Amino acid sequence: MHILVVNDDGPPCVSSPYVAPFVRALQQAGHVTSVVLPSVQNSGMAKAYNIGQTLQPEYYLPDLTDDDPTPDRWILVSGTPASCVQLGVHHLFQDRGPVDLVISGPNYGHNLTSVYTLASGTVGGAMEAALCGKMAVSLSFAFGNHQAPADEGVHSADLIATASRISVNLIEKLAQEPRNDVDVYHINVPRLQSTPPPQVVWTTVARSSLSSPSIFQILQPPDERETSIPSGLPAFNWAPRFTDVNRILEESPPGTDAWALRKGYIGFVVPCHTFY
Repeated sequence: MHILVVNDDGPPCVSSPYVAPFVRALQQAGHVTSVVLPSVQNSGMAKAYNIGQTLQPEYYLPDLTDDDPTPDRWILVSGTPASCVQLGVHHLFQDRGPVDLVISGPNYGHNLTSVYTLASGTVGGAMEAALCGKMAVSLSFAFGNHQAPADEGVHSADLIATASRISVNLIEKLAQEPRNDVDVYHINVPRLQSTPPPQVVWTTVARSSLSSPSIFQILQPPDERETSIPSGLPAFNWAPRFTDVNRILEESPPGTDAWALRKGYIGFVVPCHTFY
């Protein structure tokens, strides 16, 4: 298959540790893999476009180890995941033939419950691919705390490689027998504790809210000289605590995405059967 990979975490770095091993797994499985990523972090952008902006792609060569296959040059775009999908499907890889499948991810952390799913740039990229008429998968590695990827344990190289191989196998099976009533598939892969691979279950999205507290807080200036703002209004910065969401993650009933992760299952979520 010709597979287009996008994400919302950007090129490989401490906060984007999964995309290079995942692309490697796709290549090792024999797929033609095209990669176009946001040039910077774009989490929380959902399915937004860069309206009114000029997007300039640039080539990027990932830092791969000696035992990797000879890599293609990736492309970075100063745009959102949805914009990357548009460019990847329609403009950047025409010499490779039509894209058969778009995979958005793997996301750095879970995308569980409605709050995360609706805001996710990873899910948004997959939704954009579906609007382009492509089979679309968003993939999240829900490995718990965001420790440095070089650390053993949660983000060990072996763990990431295993999760990547399992995810590729699952997505290949989806592509062989797609459901006609589904536009976007979303997969949350838990931390893999042992072999064989964990059970795979179909789930719904757990309902969650942001009723309290606010996800923004008033930014306190460091000294009185910085309080003279012409509008007289305070400034705010991003400071989410997700109190309600965290409660849902612990209490959501069987059959939901959060329940599946608690059980250690790989959750296949259908965010929406037909969203357009």
